[in-house]
Amino acid sequence: MDYMTAKDAAEKWNVSVRRVQILLKNGRIGGAVRHGKEYLIPKDALKPDDGRKNNHRQPKKEALPESSMDSAQSAKIVSSQRGRGYIFQIALCDDEKIFAETQEKLCRAILDGMNIKYDISVYENAEAFLADFSEAGKRYDLILLDIFMDGMDGLELAKKIREADEETAVIFLTSSPDYMSSGYYVRAFRYFQKCKDEEKLEQAIKEVYELRYKTLCLIIETGNITQRIPLKDIIALEINNKKVAITAKDEVFHYAGRLTELLAKLPGGSFVRCHKAFAVNVNNIYELGRSAAVAINGKRVPISRPYVNDVKTAFLNKFQVIGQ
Repeated sequence: MDYMTAKDAAEKWNVSVRRVQILLKNGRIGGAVRHGKEYLIPKDALKPDDGRKNNHRQPKKEALPESSMDSAQSAKIVSSQRGRGYIFQIALCDDEKIFAETQEKLCRAILDGMNIKYDISVYENAEAFLADFSEAGKRYDLILLDIFMDGMDGLELAKKIREADEETAVIFLTSSPDYMSSGYYVRAFRYFQKCKDEEKLEQAIKEVYELRYKTLCLIIETGNITQRIPLKDIIALEINNKKVAITAKDEVFHYAGRLTELLAKLPGGSFVRCHKAFAVNVNNIYELGRSAAVAINGKRVPISRPYVNDVKTAFLNKFQVIGQ
């Protein structure tokens, strides 16, 4: 289906952009879909009748009561995926040649078993990696880093990666688990000891592939309006005026229902109740304290005492130390 913007619709229907936005907000345009901050309108959509033309006072057709809007609202999780030509991009950075060769061979065996298209780039140091990543602008779905390298180490390299790319998954490979806590600040996906527990490495690679290839979204439908929110963008959920405020990276959405109902639809390992009035996406926690979690956008989400252990367990499960 072909779509047009609110500006295109305004020109087509000879009305103001503001008028089109009001019609969208009140669910008057059939088939309209919300994408981020913008609405997409089917090109064949008909211009709604304008109830303002009659000077006699009549009930406004477009101003639906809030209760009507709420009763028609629903939420569900859907999955969208990239095209068949998608190539899973992996980078491996390790200055010990024997470990790099062994790790590359293991990764290729895992990826061949998954029967997917992939490409692996191997780098002998951080500087060689940055030449492709920063200077040439190459991007990866998964980056496996050795922590202990001559020159710039893996932790410093991970910080530079995060400055330019918040989405790529980083897995640390090392011979010691002593630096696990440092990985929190670069949001490492996993922390593996070298040449140990191949099955869990395979599990981690498959999980990253699913996260990158398939995008899970929360769909909120209100009348003719559909809002699509990628789960990875959601920071926190908060009870607000008998609704649930859904804080995403760039916008706040609202769901007319109970927090418990919404949490039941979301992945339990990622979305955790942390307070009577709050839940948090542990994937987007930057720092965890006993009374609050600091999200990657700086938002502080309160944690009350009864939920401390649940949040801590979920957070640590997302950052495992494998092979000890």
